[in-house]
Amino acid sequence: MRNGAYTLAFFAALGGLVLLMVGRSDGFETALGTVLLIVAPLLAGVGKIIDVLGYVQEGAAEPDE
Repeated sequence: MRNGAYTLAFFAALGGLVLLMVGRSDGFETALGTVLLIVAPLLAGVGKIIDVLGYVQEGAAEPDE
């Protein structure tokens, strides 16, 4: 079971790096790039939590033997 949080995290990190490379040191691009680089691991963490909850739900749905 894969969710879209990992893909969003990847694109956020990629976009953040691009903005940091093209932005000036005091520009809006630099601030936005930094925010995207901070948000990317948070999105990956949310994806991991969703995966764990999915495994818990699948395990709870199976009958005991």
